Amino acid sequence: MHNNKILIVDDKQQTLDSLAKELIREEYVVTCAINGQEAITRLRNNHYDLVITNLMMPGVNGIGLLREIKKTAPETSVIIFTAYGDMNSVIDALRLGADDYLLKPCDIDELLFRVSHCLEKRNLLQLLTEQNHSLKKEIAERQRLEEELREHAEKIKLFSYSIAHDIKAPAISLYGLAKLFVKKFDALLPEKGHSYCTQFLHSSQQIVILVDQINSYMSAKEIPLNLERIQLQQLIELTREEFALQLDARRIKWVVEPKELPAIMADKMAILRVMRNYVDNALKYGGEELHAIAVNYKQTPKFHILSVGNDGTGITQHECETIFELFRREKSSQGIKGTGLGLAIVREIIKQHKGEVWAEPGEKKGVTFYMSIAKNLQGKSYVTT
Repeated sequence: MHNNKILIVDDKQQTLDSLAKELIREEYVVTCAINGQEAITRLRNNHYDLVITNLMMPGVNGIGLLREIKKTAPETSVIIFTAYGDMNSVIDALRLGADDYLLKPCDIDELLFRVSHCLEKRNLLQLLTEQNHSLKKEIAERQRLEEELREHAEKIKLFSYSIAHDIKAPAISLYGLAKLFVKKFDALLPEKGHSYCTQFLHSSQQIVILVDQINSYMSAKEIPLNLERIQLQQLIELTREEFALQLDARRIKWVVEPKELPAIMADKMAILRVMRNYVDNALKYGGEELHAIAVNYKQTPKFHILSVGNDGTGITQHECETIFELFRREKSSQGIKGTGLGLAIVREIIKQHKGEVWAEPGEKKGVTFYMSIAKNLQGKSYVTT
């Protein structure tokens, strides 16, 4: 059943009666106006979905009525009907926003088809307008929530910086007091007291390490990179020198492939930190089975790829997929000191280099840690968002 309201405007009562009869039969709600001025009055007091108006009328003609409709009720559809000789005026009406036109004498079936089509188009446009309005409201609300989230995140970040900074001084003081206490009184205590002192010293040391790691993690996320051209060969040799005593004492072989390595654009200290972490992990968790550490370089069209592999105690594929998560400590690391932040810091550093980190278990034992560094890094600094 139709609920659309239609206003018919014509200066001939016979035409009004004829059109109204047919439209009412189709169950439209129909109102008639005998001239343009009466139509304007009705439009000011009522809402209509469609106006069907004669083009040539005394006083306010179809063009004048159309202008008024588009000014006061632009959502109302308009069909013009006129004689063939008024086609120039019809073209003007279409340019002004009329939706359709009919030529006299008007075929009833054609009229009903045009009316139905015009109202369907209007209803569809109205639906799209409502959906668009709803979507705009949803987008505005989402933007508001995102802004609130950013503000809350900023407050949390500042709070975290403050806490980490404020805890560092008392943590270092506590560790210093613990060392001093153990140094002066450990020998005076019984065996159980000695055990407590040892635990006290280790725990206070872990607090200092954890606070330092938290600060390092936040710095890795926020501090801009100092990009420069670095020689990979020199960086790897520097890493080897830092661990030389452990490597030599444990007779661990150090292998670098290929022999000739390129210069790349990166933050030297940041990449050195990643290399230290990878090698330190191999030495910590490789166990008695560790006999070799292999540093490898390869490249793709977009990335430099460095890896540090070892033949020590291996980890599972599942552990490889989760090991870079924040505060992640795998079963294989039980009994070994650590905060679970080292590899999370590595991930943030490499994200700033527009690359990725990942790990792969060895075929029989060991594990290889990878980092990719984008080749298109430029300038002195770069910060990810």
